[in-house]
Amino acid sequence: MLMFFVLSTFIPVSFLAYLSYSESNDMLLKKAHHQLAAASNSYNKVIYERLLLAEQVLQDAVTKLINGSDTFEADIQLIQRIRSLTLLRSDGSTKKLLGEPQAIESLNAAALKHLASGRTVLMTQSKGAGNNIVLMTALNAEALEKGILIAQIKPDYLWGDPESLPLDIGLCVTNEQYAVLFCANKPEAVNVAQPLKQIAHRTKGEYHWDEGDIRYIANYQEIFLEPHFLTPRWLVAAIQPEADALDNMARFRTIFWGSVILSVLVILLFSMIQIRRVLVPLEKLIEGRAGSATAISPRRWM
Repeated sequence: MLMFFVLSTFIPVSFLAYLSYSESNDMLLKKAHHQLAAASNSYNKVIYERLLLAEQVLQDAVTKLINGSDTFEADIQLIQRIRSLTLLRSDGSTKKLLGEPQAIESLNAAALKHLASGRTVLMTQSKGAGNNIVLMTALNAEALEKGILIAQIKPDYLWGDPESLPLDIGLCVTNEQYAVLFCANKPEAVNVAQPLKQIAHRTKGEYHWDEGDIRYIANYQEIFLEPHFLTPRWLVAAIQPEADALDNMARFRTIFWGSVILSVLVILLFSMIQIRRVLVPLEKLIEGRAGSATAISPRRWM
């Protein structure tokens, strides 16, 4: 009876404890994904705004060139954002205006059409272990033969100081081919591009993957570049080890399971006390009835 009573108490308590613990774990993961989504969305907007500011500086440089000025070393706004400035002539020759001259591949028909509409083209060029981010605009959209101005954006300006970014979240940017353009606060051994390539078919979402013995969770969001800059898209991914996201669970786990065990022990104690209160008088009653039965003489009934 005692064992039956204990099991009937322990099983429901354990089941409810497991459900509560599982729900708490899921809530922490949801909260972590909300934080990662907010981080990727915020960084997404920052990068796009910086690209627009760099484009504005490039347009100002076009205006100066049209007005006959080709000196840019004193332009504070430009040198804070642009590493090099090169004029590409119609015959394929280039003129260095600032920094090292920027070589550019031949432009396809879509890029030329985009420039002829008065808009800016954004390109990514691989250079060794890094990448160059290049903006191009025409001196005269109606006459591309007058030249195209090419600007290489400073990485420090576009991506920002890694120390100013959240230290507990890794932020990575990939281009349309899932080549990593920039990463901050990311473990060296983590390959962000491969799992992102497998799932990033929508404009934003969340995912997770295992790298060795560590599980990572992440949220990504697309930077819409194609309408304005012709580049298909960039993706901003915010990543974090799942263990870091559930760091608060360690203390909660100790308190929670300690409370569950204590509750079960208290239930057992009071159950035993209550059972003894019921069984002891019952045993005495049974013993009394047995004694009465043996005390009656058989002759009385003869």
